[in-house]
Amino acid sequence: EGYDLISRTYTHNTVEVNRKGQNKPSGSGTLVRNAIDGEAENIVQYANTASTTIRAYTTSNADAIHYRNVTWLKEYDLLFVNDYVKSTNSKSVFCTQNWHTLPNAAPTVNKSLQGYTNFTSGANLAIAQAATNNDGNNLNGSIKTSPDANSSSKTSEYFEFSQSGKNVTFNTAIAYYSGTAFGLRNSALNTGVKDYVASAMLVERFNDNDMKNYLDSVIYYNAFEDSPSDRTVSSDTKTLFKTNAANAYFHKVEKVDALSISGGTTLTVYGSDENTVIARLTSSAMVTDLSVKYDEATGIITVSTTDAEVINGTVTFTVEFSQYDSIFGITLNGKALTEGADIITNGNSATVKVQQ
Repeated sequence: EGYDLISRTYTHNTVEVNRKGQNKPSGSGTLVRNAIDGEAENIVQYANTASTTIRAYTTSNADAIHYRNVTWLKEYDLLFVNDYVKSTNSKSVFCTQNWHTLPNAAPTVNKSLQGYTNFTSGANLAIAQAATNNDGNNLNGSIKTSPDANSSSKTSEYFEFSQSGKNVTFNTAIAYYSGTAFGLRNSALNTGVKDYVASAMLVERFNDNDMKNYLDSVIYYNAFEDSPSDRTVSSDTKTLFKTNAANAYFHKVEKVDALSISGGTTLTVYGSDENTVIARLTSSAMVTDLSVKYDEATGIITVSTTDAEVINGTVTFTVEFSQYDSIFGITLNGKALTEGADIITNGNSATVKVQQ
């Protein structure tokens, strides 16, 4: 019983395929680990002060391969999770994406696939799913009850989002917030390809449950490709951005103040049309991770990266924030860069090449 409570996939924040757990005991009774407790295959992780991105997959379920890409935006308390489950035998698989809660969380999920915990004080959790464009069908959300993993005498509830198909994807945004007044909306954007190739989400946060008091927004892009293509992404009304990164995001659709790329060289954000560039981040070679943020009060750009070639100046990058007047300085991983040596500014754009 103890093994079952601790190891069952639905008690972990991951995907279960055909109601089969991703963990199982070996013949000797030893627990065989996989993605749910940190031993997924081919783990790639980049963690700078602005964001952390992790990419991995597991083959522990004989029916399918499960790919998962996760990005945590630290300043905004936002987590983006992209799951891709690929059937290994050309048959449809039934997939549930599970998110467990603590006892007394009283979670709810609505028809728009937005879920919330409902603690009366302290921190709460919001989960929002974007509509999917894949070979799956019938994306549903519900609340399930299971024995609590920490105590067999208690029960806890968890969010279950389900879908079936030969290629199933979940494009998920998760927010942490204090109190009970909060709203989270997740809208799918057009990438021109199936979600298991690439997807994009417009995630909006609100200071109320009715989603009338707008707080801010983030557009997030994910590609499952080994070598991401140069791709243009749009809403139903206009072109929004172009990137060749594996993962990218920008903050505040109405007035962009932060940009980030991982596994690519460029992110260009457009205004009214593709002739109007409102923000851009471009590097001279592929970067593992590069995040930039403009402070409107000071005109200072904060750059965060773990890419050794950016830090040592082998890779040059250019950043542009066209909706703001001027750039008055840049810091890289907390260190102020020198104008004329490390950086050359030109109004609201700057080129950075760190000098050693």
